[in-house]
Parts: sequence; structure tokens; C-alpha cells
Amino acid sequence: MSIARNSMYNMAGSIVPLILALATVPLYLNAVGTERYGALAIAWLILGYFGLFDLGLGRAAAQKIAAARDDTHAKRSEIYWTAITISFFVGLIGALFIWGVGYIFIEKYFQASAAISAEVMESLPYLGLMLPIVTASSVATGALQGREYFVDYNLGIMLGSTLFQLLPLLTAWYIGTELYLLIIAAGVARLIAFLYLKFLLWRKMLHLGKPKISKKTASNLLSFGGWMTLTGIVAPIIYMIDRFVISAMLGAAVVAIYVIPYQISSRLSIIPIALNNAVFPRMSSSNKEQERNIWIASTKMTLAIMTPIIVGLIFNMQWLLELWIGKEIAQEAYLVGQILLISSWGLGIALIPLTVLHSRAQPKKPLIAYMIETPLYIAALWYGIENYGLLGAAAAFAFRCTIDAILLSAIAGFFPVKYLSLLSYTLSIAAIFVAQYYQSNFNLWLILMVFGLVISMIFSYYVMPKQIKDKALSITGL
Repeated sequence: MSIARNSMYNMAGSIVPLILALATVPLYLNAVGTERYGALAIAWLILGYFGLFDLGLGRAAAQKIAAARDDTHAKRSEIYWTAITISFFVGLIGALFIWGVGYIFIEKYFQASAAISAEVMESLPYLGLMLPIVTASSVATGALQGREYFVDYNLGIMLGSTLFQLLPLLTAWYIGTELYLLIIAAGVARLIAFLYLKFLLWRKMLHLGKPKISKKTASNLLSFGGWMTLTGIVAPIIYMIDRFVISAMLGAAVVAIYVIPYQISSRLSIIPIALNNAVFPRMSSSNKEQERNIWIASTKMTLAIMTPIIVGLIFNMQWLLELWIGKEIAQEAYLVGQILLISSWGLGIALIPLTVLHSRAQPKKPLIAYMIETPLYIAALWYGIENYGLLGAAAAFAFRCTIDAILLSAIAGFFPVKYLSLLSYTLSIAAIFVAQYYQSNFNLWLILMVFGLVISMIFSYYVMPKQIKDKALSITGL
């Protein structure tokens, strides 16, 4: 099956949850309030961070199953059962860490009203119980990805994301808004999605081999996954620390103002994630020449798709937020959102060399980049928040994502189409300055927005890989 088709399946599987996530934000704000919504966002961050207790076994299972493409069904089944058994038990251990570390963070660093803090404390045990489901689910999705069952993979992702958004909201409407109730509802959503993934796996591959756990396979998985775990300790700190620091320095209510535009910029990552999830199994079984060709094509596709979207969103961020969450919050959040969109560019480019390194079974190498950029990012984040508030936090995050793309490409040994990448980056930054400077003059702003979109679309056409361009032209009949 083609990489392009798999990428489209992955993207389609992310669009429905994306639309649902964006649509439910104002509903959550109305149902639970800004402060409780900010506290709920912190709870998901804690769960996301401690997802590192899967020991990287989801990615390891995908890589090993993909590399075993020509092996027996029994061998692939053995990889899966070994990985999911380990992941479930380490998830139980991780639950204990959530309870312990969560209590310390809430008591010492979490700034919120006494009532909200008490609710977060009460919710931690239920949050911890979700972790074994999360770690086991990562192995299940990794197995589907490794076998390139992308239709089933995305059906599972869509179901889990939809239930995760809707069940807590329905609970807030009809049962209660206490945080522990919302987290229990989210846990039920995760469990239903995991059982569905198990059903898909059984139908596709597990019925072909008896459950078997191998010490040798466990050793291979843990060798790969161990470095993934170390990466997983550092990477979530980088991706999530901004909201923790904002909460500690500015308060939980301010987190919501940051998280809302952050959701827009972060959701753009569905495009490069869809592409890289599609190429990962293929890269895992490719030679050097094939790898480089895939790498160049992936970078060009990322730039071609992301550049006009980022430019368009930068120009329209203010009125989109006003339409979405109302004028009051939008006035505080729109410039934050414009700056955060620059991070989407860096994340999109950085994912490609990261995928290359994982496909080579070299998960320890990204740690070099993370160890270099983490102290720089923390210093920039503290300085930015201290002096510029949320705008400083957004700028620090965009800086970190840009450095990440550069370092990972250097470590992987190749930076394809770097001048085109620089041009895309420059167009995005220029759009922020133009949108800010001319926003009071609507007619001139409109002309400049159209001009910016035309330039970015011309760039997109120029950079798009020839085979994709030819296929698109043949479909449209041009």
C-alpha cells in the first residue's frame, strides 16, 4: 500500500477528533468554568507525562513488527504479547508515581483556589488507574502501525479520541462537574477504545499465533524501549513544562488562555504525524538510498502542506478565536496563538529526522538534541514568562521547536531542502508582523492576507514532490 494513501488514512483519522476537540472547548468552559478546565488540562499533562512508563514499547513494537514483515505470524504475535505484558505491569508501577509526584506538585506548585486544589488531589488515584490502559494501548496501536493496518489503526484512534472528548463532557452535563467524575469518564473512554483495539488485533493477526512471551524478545524490546523511555523522560518535560511553569508563575486560570490557542497550533501536528506514521514502517525495512528518498519527499510534503495553512491561520487567528471562544478571551489569546503557530513549523520538520532515527533503531540519538536544548528552553521560558507573560512563553516554545528541528537533522546526518525550509519559516514569521501591523486597516489587511496566501500557495506548488504534483494534476484534469 502506498505511503500517500496511508498518510491520507492517518490524516482522516485525526480530523474528526480534531474538529471535536476544538468544538468542545467552549462547551467545557461553559460547563466546568475556566479554572476547572485549566486544572483538567494539568491533569491530562500529568497523565501524558507518565505515559513514558510504556518504556517506549509502543514504538519498539511498531519497529520490530515492521522489521519482521517477512517473518512468521507466530514471531509477530510473540513480539506483541511480550510488549503488551511488560507495558501493562510497568503502567501499574507508573500509577504509583502519579499518586506520589502528583500530590507533591499540587501541594507545592499548583496555584488555584482551595476547592479546585482539593478536587485535583481527590482525582489523582483515578488518574493513576488510567495509566496501565494508556501504556497497553500504545503497544496495540504500535502493532497495527507496524503491520501497516492504517485503516484499523485510525478507526481505533478515532473511537478513543471521540469518547475521550465526549464522555467527560456528558458527565459534566448530567452527573456533576467534579474533576474526579470527569477523569473516571475519561478512563472509561480509554478502556472502551483499548478493548476495540484488542478486537481489531485479534481479527487481523493475533488469532494466527498463540500468546507467547519470550525473554529474548523482551530483551530486544527493552533495549530499544529503554532509550525511548529516557527520551520519554526528557521530551515530555520540553513539551509540557510551559503549562506547568505558567500555572506556577501566573495561576491555573491563565493556563486556559494559553492552552486554547495552543490546541490550534498543536493540532496542526496531525499532518506531519500522519505522514511520519505512514513512512515509519517503510523506513524500518528500507536501505539507505530508499531512506533518503523517503526523507526528502516527506520534508517537501510537510513544507508544501504546512506553509499555506500556517500563514492563513496567522492572518485569521483573532477572528477565529472570537468565533470559537468569544471576544474577551480571544483578545488575550490571539497573539499567543500566532506565535505558537511558528512552533508547528518546527515540530513538523523535527518529526522527520526523529522518525528516521527511530526506524534505524537508534532511539538514544535524539537524547543528544534534547539534552542540549532543554536547559536553553527552560532558561528562555522562565525569562519569557517573567518579562512578557504568555507571549514570552509562546516565543520560548517556538524557539525550542526550531532548535529541535535543526539539532535532530544534524544528528541524523542530513537536512534536505534547507533553503526551502528557511523560506517557509521566514514567510510564517513575516505573516505575524504584517497581520499585527495592519490589523486596524481591514482593507489593507485583506489585500496583504490574500497576497500572503498566494505566495505561500505558489511556494507549496513549487516544493511539492513531483509524483504527488503529477497525480494531483491528473485527478483534476489540468
